Amino acid sequence: MPKKSPTAAARGSAVTIETLLGLIRRVLSESHVSSSVPSAIGIAISGPVDVNTGIVNNPYTLGGWPSTDILSPFRAAFPGATVIAENDANAAAMGEWCMGVGRGTKRFVLVTLGTGVGVGFVVDGKIQRGGKGDHGEAGHLVLDPSGPPCYCGANGCWEVLASGTALSKHLKNSSGMDSDHYLRAIEQAAHWTGLALVNLCAVFSPDAIAIGGGAGAQFDLMEKKIAEMMHRHRRLIPTDVPVLAAQTGDDAGLIGAALLAQVASIP
Repeated sequence: MPKKSPTAAARGSAVTIETLLGLIRRVLSESHVSSSVPSAIGIAISGPVDVNTGIVNNPYTLGGWPSTDILSPFRAAFPGATVIAENDANAAAMGEWCMGVGRGTKRFVLVTLGTGVGVGFVVDGKIQRGGKGDHGEAGHLVLDPSGPPCYCGANGCWEVLASGTALSKHLKNSSGMDSDHYLRAIEQAAHWTGLALVNLCAVFSPDAIAIGGGAGAQFDLMEKKIAEMMHRHRRLIPTDVPVLAAQTGDDAGLIGAALLAQVASIP
């Protein structure tokens, strides 16, 4: 089967769940394993997701989805399997920490610049969570209060200024698509991302930061401006931190979700 398959998220949660169940059955069939039930299943999904209950409540990037229990259908279909749900940014951060540029670090941050801006924090090999197991939304740090509005209710947050969606919108609304204009748009995204990373360093003081995601694939064009912003704020804030291109690409979330599910399945 192909490495990637569409999940039909736009058709609603029920269709997506059935699609994923079918894909799991197909993987089991084509891998010729002796058991029809996997030992563990990890689901990385755009949050907010309650990791304790498996309830996904995201009408923003999963438009049209009601509040959805993502765990129960998988547990019913594969009784005996350990099933966990994780915010996709967290899962990706764990994957990059385990098999990417985060290896060997104690305090690691992965930023994914894609449809939105996802940020995951790993401390001593564990995802950093809130007291109730919730996931912070660093992608909605307000960087420019006079900036464009975001669905989160704020103006000028990181996501609305520097995500892949923001970059695409900027280019679409511009008069030209020449290379100079594209580079200016990338430079603006890098400016805001660099400022956001300064804020993360001020609060979290990481050992390393990785940039991934679709827009993150342009890291080579963003690296200089990000470094300039980090250097500008070095006097007091610990910004002397390696900022690197993520290595695991689209596989980061898969690796992280699988790893977290495997750990959860250990008695």
